[in-house]
Amino acid sequence: MSQPSVAEQRALLTRPPDERADVDPETVQEALQTVVEHGDRTQKVLEGCSFPDLDFAYADLTGANEYPLVFRNCTFESFRADHADVEFPVHFEACAFGDVTFEDARFEYDAVFDGSTVEGDVCLDETRFDRDASFVDVRFQGATSATEVTFGDDTRFVGASFAGSVDFRAARFSGTSNDLGDNADFSGVTFEADVTFRRATFGATTFDGATFRGVGGFEAADFEGTAVFEDTTFHDEADFDEARFGGDAAFSGTTFERAAVFRGAVFEGGMRSLRDDADFSNVSFREATFDDAAFRDADFTGATVDEVGRFNATRFSGDATFDDVVFATDVDFAESTLATATFDGTQFGGVVDFEGAAFTDEFRFAAEPLDADVCVNFTDASLKHGEIHQPTDAWVRYDLTRASLGAVDLSSADRQDELELLDYFRFLNTEFDEFDGYEFDFSAHTYYLDRNRWNVHDFDEPAGDYEFALPATPANVETTYLKAKKAASSGGYVKAAGEFRVKRQRAARRKHLVIARDAVVDWPTRVGSVSRAVENAFLDVSCGYGMRLGRILTVFLLFPLFPGLLYAFGGDAFRTSAGQLQGLGAVLTPEGARLLYENVYFSYITFLTIGYGGIGPVGALARLTAAVEVYLSVVLGGLVLYALVKRSEL
Repeated sequence: MSQPSVAEQRALLTRPPDERADVDPETVQEALQTVVEHGDRTQKVLEGCSFPDLDFAYADLTGANEYPLVFRNCTFESFRADHADVEFPVHFEACAFGDVTFEDARFEYDAVFDGSTVEGDVCLDETRFDRDASFVDVRFQGATSATEVTFGDDTRFVGASFAGSVDFRAARFSGTSNDLGDNADFSGVTFEADVTFRRATFGATTFDGATFRGVGGFEAADFEGTAVFEDTTFHDEADFDEARFGGDAAFSGTTFERAAVFRGAVFEGGMRSLRDDADFSNVSFREATFDDAAFRDADFTGATVDEVGRFNATRFSGDATFDDVVFATDVDFAESTLATATFDGTQFGGVVDFEGAAFTDEFRFAAEPLDADVCVNFTDASLKHGEIHQPTDAWVRYDLTRASLGAVDLSSADRQDELELLDYFRFLNTEFDEFDGYEFDFSAHTYYLDRNRWNVHDFDEPAGDYEFALPATPANVETTYLKAKKAASSGGYVKAAGEFRVKRQRAARRKHLVIARDAVVDWPTRVGSVSRAVENAFLDVSCGYGMRLGRILTVFLLFPLFPGLLYAFGGDAFRTSAGQLQGLGAVLTPEGARLLYENVYFSYITFLTIGYGGIGPVGALARLTAAVEVYLSVVLGGLVLYALVKRSEL
């Protein structure tokens, strides 16, 4: 019996199922294989055909030519070709499948499934597509498993929908350019259930306009080229933990309705200088986590974060832009590192934590509060060079406890408001000269400081539950002014250095009094603290700790007048050999004026230790007063020298 011709076998395939009811599935499969192996271009196009379960497992599917095998509007109860090798192009255009199994199969030429529907499950585990693979507008109704699948050239899932779970773990996608269409394209795709691309590798890829209704998992995925997720919607968690973006990453306009997790993600950026390495502009986050992530340039302009934003220990080595971002609640940048950063028009509604953060280059902070008690925590932060600007209306508080400030400008939108500017900055144990060549400019705030008695440690504390790292104890206040004095002195700000020295000494006096009142401290220490407090108070009153030269000079010059008046009017106990006046009226007589002059003269030469001359003390109290004058001249003269030395040190 002769073998059926290709035309006869093709005719069998095109017959409706009810007309070949007596034909078993094996015969149908053999007919299809004949067409595959021997059909010409026309014969290898099959339209409207219905196929039973087909099993080409481990088959080596080749033909006499490389014309594509085209199935158009065909129906397959199931299609199995696991471990098969397909050595020609195959097109399934608008076809319908039950289950599809291509596990470990190899498609050496283009494979097209555009417009098809798969009612059952799909298995593409370890499948290899050497050329283009296209799944445009395919409807996957069941679960899809494509672990370790390899797409060697362009891959298209544009407009596809996945109703069941999707598994692309360790898949490999090729492509070098989204702009040229040489990429893995998931534009407009819809994932109704959970999908994972864990440890998948992408060249250039786009998920532009895609919808993820379940969890979108990209943990440890490697995006070697540009990755585009613009205007994408994640209805559930989006997990990019430890993902690597070797090219530019674009997420602008994307919506994350649940948590967006980028812990440990690396954004290396591409070579294009006109595009940001990581673009999150106008993104809507419910909850954003970028802890331990690493960026070059990153743009978050116009983004919103409805719940907590986490950037703990995140590294920004290029430009970090957070202009007009809205952080509705708490945000955490603790221990983060930022090179060039801007927070212009950024709005904060909760705790703003930059504790231990480092701004290594230039920054601008012009934040706006969403409520009245917003405080930016710069505790232990390092701020090298930049500006902190207060808006026109509601102001933001800044906690600079133990922070390191370089050339940081503090300003407000209205110059008249700068009289209150420093009230919104908490300086406590703050370093002002941490960076060589980048010193804090106290001279820019001289007018404010003059009006506020050079007080920098007072702070308009928020009414909420904000906790400070250090209390404003006298000891901490003393350290604050000591550091401010050193910085002002090294910067040549003489006036500021002197005033900060006075504030430091007064804080030291309060510190000693606290120690003296502490019942836990031993008595010798308490007594010593009282002694130091008294000494401190004397230096304050007498010469302003050496900063009030005019005060001590006035005291030095006028003090002898008082003993002179005692000598002249004090009675016999204060009598000198010059004599005394009998009353104030005697001063108006020539003799009375002479006696007053001689007693005052005696007081001055005694005070200056020149000698008595022709006048000496007679009364007992006069002799005692003369001795005290000599003693006080030494003390007050020493204070004059002390003031001169302290002034010279500045």
